[in-house]
Amino acid sequence: MVDLLSRKFHIQSSHFICLTDERATRNAIINGIQHHLTENNIERGDAMLIFYAGHGSRAAMGRRSSESLIGPLADYCASCAHIKETILYV
Repeated sequence: MVDLLSRKFHIQSSHFICLTDERATRNAIINGIQHHLTENNIERGDAMLIFYAGHGSRAAMGRRSSESLIGPLADYCASCAHIKETILYV
């Protein structure tokens, strides 16, 4: 994805955060997005693309099964035993 956006659309590499494998932890993803937003002077109305390729899950937003389901993202460290502590709710 980085290659496509930089070569085809000529977007500068400084506008990317690429976290793969063991670098794609929950904290790294959250901190990377926060840092990227503040360091690049992103303002209201600016376009932003977050590309995520990996695993996710489905979880109910409320206590009733009839309520809406959300799709949390699982980071590199996510495991079944600790899924509630490691997933990212978006």
